[in-house]
Amino acid sequence: MDNASGDNTATSVAEIAKQDPRVRYHCHDRNLGQIENFAAGLHLVNTPFFSFLSDDDLLLPEFYETAMRLFDEHPESSFVCCGVLHFTASGEYRGCPMDPWPEGVYHPPEGLLAQLRYGHTGQTGMLFRRQIMEKIGFLDLQTAFVSDLDFVQRASARTSFVMSRKPSAIYCIGSLTPHSNGTYPFDKMWPAWPHMVRNLTNDPQLPNPVKQEVQLRLDRQFRDQLFILVLRYLYQNKTEDAWKAQNILDKEFKCWFQAAVLRSAIAIHKRLGQERAFALWSFCLTMRRRWRSLRMTRAARLENQEKATKAAPYATFLDVSTYPNPNQ
Repeated sequence: MDNASGDNTATSVAEIAKQDPRVRYHCHDRNLGQIENFAAGLHLVNTPFFSFLSDDDLLLPEFYETAMRLFDEHPESSFVCCGVLHFTASGEYRGCPMDPWPEGVYHPPEGLLAQLRYGHTGQTGMLFRRQIMEKIGFLDLQTAFVSDLDFVQRASARTSFVMSRKPSAIYCIGSLTPHSNGTYPFDKMWPAWPHMVRNLTNDPQLPNPVKQEVQLRLDRQFRDQLFILVLRYLYQNKTEDAWKAQNILDKEFKCWFQAAVLRSAIAIHKRLGQERAFALWSFCLTMRRRWRSLRMTRAARLENQEKATKAAPYATFLDVSTYPNPNQ
């Protein structure tokens, strides 16, 4: 699904399609945006299984083999989650969201509660049965930047799935810089998040205790993200978005002290000017990372180092120049 890229994607795909007639290519007349592009692709799926892959992420060689084996072992499952390693484009390992998850089969609604407790692993390492759309529908465009999370949570609320820690995909993390656009506008984030919550709390098949935990945990997740989100907005000189985010923290979540701190940060940003403010927020973000590192126990630090060592060989997949055949 070429989202009107305007580059040589068509030529590259045509060369690959000569070797494999299963390859299909579609180019939009205009850029639909990331979520709409995924949705358009999903509507064209006519195979028994499907997965999502963004152009900057990678599947490791045994992904489909691993997922299909798990489907054979657990035919009641509607999707399989395999390990996704997070790397920067330069090859720095940033962790694996699968680490907290116990391996095995999860049934509804326990699977949904597990998604809330252990965290979203990302769709890059997931393989779905096509029949899942008959139970939960397609991507909900109103959930915007969390449409992937919404899709997986709705699926976990209605169907069974399997978790495997075997590394099967690589998710590339973009670097946040003063001039990057790596943070969604807040006007897309706030309506999207409560809409995702309503998709679950309005599900008639979920028991009330589950709905209450859904509301509690998702509200807490978003509330906890707002503080650092404001600093990210300021780092990118998006003061209007920063103001909107702190206002939600104040008015909706009643976190008055945190909101007051953020209002002061916004005022400082405006007073210092763009260049000096960038230096300040860069320092704050660095100190936050160091503080979190210091709070870790020695055992946790050693565990992280061990995980990074095990993941290091997979970084070679990021260097496409080493591939024997770029069309494979």
